[in-house]
Amino acid sequence: KNVVYVGSSNKGKGIKTIIDLARINKNITFHIVGYVRNKTSIKEMENLIFHGFKNKIEITEFLKNADILIAPYEKNVFDNLGNEITNYMSPLKIFEYMASKTPFIVTRMNFIQDFLIEDIHCFMANPNDLEEWSKKINILIDNPKLGNKIAYNSYKVYKSKYTWDIRANTINDYINE
Repeated sequence: KNVVYVGSSNKGKGIKTIIDLARINKNITFHIVGYVRNKTSIKEMENLIFHGFKNKIEITEFLKNADILIAPYEKNVFDNLGNEITNYMSPLKIFEYMASKTPFIVTRMNFIQDFLIEDIHCFMANPNDLEEWSKKINILIDNPKLGNKIAYNSYKVYKSKYTWDIRANTINDYINE
Protein backbone atom coordinates (compact mmCIF):
# COMPACT_ATOMS: atom_id res chain seq x y z
CA LYS A 1 0.00 0.00 0.00
CA ASN A 2 1.14 3.53 -0.78
CA VAL A 3 0.72 6.52 1.51
CA VAL A 4 1.60 9.85 -0.08
CA TYR A 5 2.45 13.28 1.31
CA VAL A 6 2.83 16.22 -1.05
CA GLY A 7 4.35 19.38 0.33
CA SER A 8 7.35 20.99 1.92
CA SER A 9 9.58 19.98 4.78
CA ASN A 10 9.12 23.28 6.61
CA LYS A 11 9.07 22.97 10.35
CA GLY A 12 5.69 21.69 11.47
CA LYS A 13 4.59 20.21 8.13
CA GLY A 14 4.98 16.66 9.47
CA ILE A 15 8.03 15.14 7.81
CA LYS A 16 9.24 13.77 11.15
CA THR A 17 5.83 12.17 11.70
CA ILE A 18 5.99 10.53 8.27
CA ILE A 19 9.46 9.15 8.97
CA ASP A 20 8.29 7.78 12.32
CA LEU A 21 5.19 6.25 10.69
CA ALA A 22 7.42 4.54 8.11
CA ARG A 23 9.54 3.06 10.92
CA ILE A 24 6.44 1.69 12.65
CA ASN A 25 4.55 0.50 9.54
CA LYS A 26 7.17 -1.38 7.56
CA ASN A 27 4.50 -3.06 5.40
CA ILE A 28 3.41 0.30 3.95
CA THR A 29 5.39 2.44 1.49
CA PHE A 30 5.48 6.14 2.31
CA HIS A 31 6.13 8.60 -0.52
CA ILE A 32 7.19 12.19 0.08
CA VAL A 33 6.74 14.46 -2.94
CA GLY A 34 8.45 17.83 -2.59
CA TYR A 35 11.73 19.22 -1.38
CA VAL A 36 13.05 17.78 1.87
CA ARG A 37 15.93 19.49 3.66
CA ASN A 38 18.59 17.36 5.33
CA LYS A 39 17.30 14.04 4.06
CA THR A 40 20.88 12.77 4.14
CA SER A 41 20.56 12.78 7.94
CA ILE A 42 17.56 10.43 7.69
CA LYS A 43 18.40 6.76 8.05
CA GLU A 44 17.58 5.03 4.78
CA MET A 45 14.46 2.86 4.90
CA GLU A 46 13.12 0.66 2.13
CA ASN A 47 9.54 1.83 2.71
CA LEU A 48 10.29 5.57 2.62
CA ILE A 49 10.77 7.15 -0.80
CA PHE A 50 11.70 10.77 -1.47
CA HIS A 51 10.60 11.94 -4.91
CA GLY A 52 11.73 15.57 -4.80
CA PHE A 53 10.07 18.32 -6.80
CA LYS A 54 7.49 17.28 -9.40
CA ASN A 55 5.48 19.28 -11.90
CA LYS A 56 1.73 19.77 -11.51
CA ILE A 57 0.82 16.86 -13.81
CA GLU A 58 3.13 14.48 -11.94
CA ILE A 59 1.75 15.63 -8.58
CA THR A 60 -1.80 15.02 -9.79
CA GLU A 61 -0.79 11.48 -10.76
CA PHE A 62 0.77 10.86 -7.34
CA LEU A 63 -2.43 12.05 -5.66
CA LYS A 64 -4.70 9.90 -7.79
CA ASN A 65 -2.52 6.77 -7.61
CA ALA A 66 -2.05 6.84 -3.84
CA ASP A 67 -4.03 4.52 -1.61
CA ILE A 68 -4.05 7.17 1.12
CA LEU A 69 -2.93 10.79 1.33
CA ILE A 70 -1.69 12.34 4.55
CA ALA A 71 -1.16 15.85 5.87
CA PRO A 72 0.37 15.24 9.32
CA TYR A 73 0.78 18.85 10.38
CA GLU A 74 2.29 19.41 13.80
CA LYS A 75 0.85 21.62 16.53
CA ASN A 76 2.79 24.62 15.15
CA VAL A 77 3.47 25.10 11.43
CA PHE A 78 5.97 27.51 9.89
CA ASP A 79 6.44 29.03 6.43
CA ASN A 80 9.67 29.23 4.39
CA LEU A 81 10.81 32.31 6.32
CA GLY A 82 10.22 30.72 9.72
CA ASN A 83 7.01 32.60 10.49
CA GLU A 84 4.45 30.66 12.51
CA ILE A 85 1.37 30.19 10.29
CA THR A 86 -0.69 27.62 12.19
CA ASN A 87 -3.78 29.81 12.42
CA TYR A 88 -3.38 31.25 8.90
CA MET A 89 -2.55 28.24 6.77
CA SER A 90 -3.89 28.06 3.26
CA PRO A 91 -6.18 25.08 2.65
CA LEU A 92 -5.05 24.73 -0.99
CA LYS A 93 -3.15 21.48 -0.34
CA ILE A 94 -6.25 20.00 1.29
CA PHE A 95 -8.37 21.14 -1.67
CA GLU A 96 -5.96 19.28 -3.97
CA TYR A 97 -6.35 16.19 -1.81
CA MET A 98 -10.16 16.55 -1.96
CA ALA A 99 -10.10 16.95 -5.74
CA SER A 100 -8.06 13.76 -6.19
CA LYS A 101 -10.89 11.47 -5.00
CA THR A 102 -8.35 9.74 -2.75
CA PRO A 103 -9.04 9.16 0.95
CA PHE A 104 -6.88 11.25 3.24
CA ILE A 105 -5.93 11.79 6.84
CA VAL A 106 -5.15 15.26 8.13
CA THR A 107 -4.21 16.66 11.48
CA ARG A 108 -7.19 17.72 13.57
CA MET A 109 -6.88 21.53 13.31
CA ASN A 110 -9.34 24.42 13.55
CA PHE A 111 -8.89 25.58 9.97
CA ILE A 112 -9.58 22.05 8.67
CA GLN A 113 -12.64 21.62 10.86
CA ASP A 114 -14.04 24.83 9.37
CA PHE A 115 -14.85 23.01 6.13
CA LEU A 116 -14.46 19.25 6.66
CA ILE A 117 -16.29 16.88 8.98
CA GLU A 118 -14.18 14.18 10.58
CA ASP A 119 -15.06 10.62 9.50
CA ILE A 120 -17.41 11.98 6.81
CA HIS A 121 -14.98 13.79 4.45
CA CYS A 122 -11.66 12.55 5.81
CA PHE A 123 -10.04 11.00 8.83
CA MET A 124 -8.33 13.27 11.32
CA ALA A 125 -5.65 12.55 13.90
CA ASN A 126 -3.95 14.46 16.67
CA PRO A 127 -0.54 15.92 15.93
CA ASN A 128 2.31 13.66 16.99
CA ASP A 129 0.03 10.79 18.06
CA LEU A 130 1.70 8.07 16.00
CA GLU A 131 -0.58 5.38 17.34
CA GLU A 132 -3.68 7.25 16.17
CA TRP A 133 -2.11 7.97 12.75
CA SER A 134 -1.14 4.31 12.30
CA LYS A 135 -4.59 3.14 13.36
CA LYS A 136 -6.32 5.46 10.87
CA ILE A 137 -3.98 4.45 8.04
CA ASN A 138 -4.63 0.78 8.72
CA ILE A 139 -8.41 1.29 8.94
CA LEU A 140 -8.33 2.78 5.42
CA ILE A 141 -6.09 -0.01 4.13
CA ASP A 142 -8.33 -2.70 5.61
CA ASN A 143 -11.57 -1.05 4.50
CA PRO A 144 -11.23 0.39 0.97
CA LYS A 145 -15.03 0.81 0.72
CA LEU A 146 -14.95 3.21 3.65
CA GLY A 147 -12.02 5.04 2.06
CA ASN A 148 -13.89 5.37 -1.21
CA LYS A 149 -16.96 6.68 0.62
CA ILE A 150 -15.12 9.42 2.50
CA ALA A 151 -13.12 10.32 -0.60
CA TYR A 152 -16.35 10.70 -2.57
CA ASN A 153 -17.92 12.82 0.20
CA SER A 154 -14.86 15.04 0.24
CA TYR A 155 -14.86 15.37 -3.55
CA LYS A 156 -18.55 16.41 -3.53
CA VAL A 157 -17.78 19.22 -1.06
CA TYR A 158 -14.80 20.30 -3.16
CA LYS A 159 -16.85 20.39 -6.38
CA SER A 160 -19.69 22.33 -4.77
CA LYS A 161 -17.63 24.96 -2.92
CA TYR A 162 -13.89 24.99 -3.54
CA THR A 163 -12.98 24.69 -7.21
CA TRP A 164 -10.87 27.50 -8.67
CA ASP A 165 -13.87 28.83 -10.60
CA ILE A 166 -16.14 28.91 -7.57
CA ARG A 167 -13.48 30.58 -5.44
CA ALA A 168 -12.75 33.16 -8.18
CA ASN A 169 -16.46 33.95 -8.52
CA THR A 170 -16.78 34.34 -4.75
CA ILE A 171 -13.86 36.79 -4.69
CA ASN A 172 -15.21 38.63 -7.73
CA ASP A 173 -18.66 38.94 -6.13
CA TYR A 174 -17.08 40.26 -2.93
CA ILE A 175 -15.04 42.87 -4.83
CA ASN A 176 -18.03 44.01 -6.85
CA GLU A 177 -20.34 44.51 -3.86
